[in-house]
Amino acid sequence: MRFKCILLTFLFFMIQSSRANICSPCNETTCPPILFGCGSYRAIDPCGCCEHCARGNMEPCGGKNWEIGYCNRDLQCMAITGKGLVQIPMIGICKAPPEGEDELPEKFCFHGGCDIIEEKCVCESKLCDYTRKFQFSDITECNKARVKQYCANVTCPEVKPIPCPSDSELTSPYTPQGDCCPKVPSFCTCDFQRCNKSCPNGRRKIIIRESEAVPGRCCDKFLCLL
Repeated sequence: MRFKCILLTFLFFMIQSSRANICSPCNETTCPPILFGCGSYRAIDPCGCCEHCARGNMEPCGGKNWEIGYCNRDLQCMAITGKGLVQIPMIGICKAPPEGEDELPEKFCFHGGCDIIEEKCVCESKLCDYTRKFQFSDITECNKARVKQYCANVTCPEVKPIPCPSDSELTSPYTPQGDCCPKVPSFCTCDFQRCNKSCPNGRRKIIIRESEAVPGRCCDKFLCLL
């Protein structure tokens, strides 16, 4: 009976341990947004679901489905205490393994990049061959270059300079991502911050003409009387 209890306890901890490194399906995983680009490389988490800004030396990593991120090249996501790799959903720290223990049992590759091939961006990721050279580090940079390359041969309609009255501002044109020519042109529009709205102290404001909110007649016209 005692042997059975010990065996059941052992199996329980084995199951819990194996579950610790099980990833949720990618369609059930919410990837963290990369809003401001990455100051370093990008890393694909070991679950293969999300791209992260690679975590640097002594920065946290791991978490449920690696939501905290994975480490930059030459670093491992190691347990906060001890010498082993972290077991998700626990949080670890990115650092170099102890001397003499470079070959840890798990090592994840995240080298990747993109090339322009036949006017399209073709990307690869999770490569271990760090000698593989790419034209661009990620799909964003590749698409920018691809559009620039394509637009070099496109002539947009000529747009003549628009002089705006002193009470107005010329807006910026809008070109959708991937297009070469502006879809929305520039306009003169009222800049109400340029309007004088008050009289000096001790003088009364007498409106002569109210603002029509159109360039050239954006502001109230008034007199300042004693």
